[in-house]
Amino acid sequence: GGGRPGYGGRIGPSFTADVPAARRAAYTFRWLFPQLRDVRLTEMWGGPIDVSPDHLPHVWSAHGGRVHVATGYSGNGVAPSHLVGRILAARIAGSDEPIVRLAIVGRPGPRFPPEPMRHIGARVIRAAMVRREDAEEEGRRAAWALRLLTRVPRWLGYRLGPSD
Repeated sequence: GGGRPGYGGRIGPSFTADVPAARRAAYTFRWLFPQLRDVRLTEMWGGPIDVSPDHLPHVWSAHGGRVHVATGYSGNGVAPSHLVGRILAARIAGSDEPIVRLAIVGRPGPRFPPEPMRHIGARVIRAAMVRREDAEEEGRRAAWALRLLTRVPRWLGYRLGPSD
């Protein structure tokens, strides 16, 4: 669908009313399920996702332990939200149960570059990934420069994009 970056983390209309993303999702739906090509799609949903560079949620405390933070759900927030909610509750209560010692607890995850580099880089890399995916879904091998560009995030240590 979408996955468009917001400048400085701001959320705008492109997150909730992204008609091109809805069309792309509908096309992919019909491509994956050709037997449902005649089914009329009447609704679309959109919203921001919170992607961390390693695609993991991270839980930590700030301001001397007075503020507890959880980020990085990467668009898969339903399952981790239960776990992270339990972790946050245990941290707020000052518990020492094993859940507060998981690897995702204790510090913010790796960071993306600062703005405007983050926004520009995210837009360029996202567009390259979409173009590469389009080519591969059409049975074509993406151009070498496009394949190279989509690997850049992994070379920088982020778990984003293809590994080949």
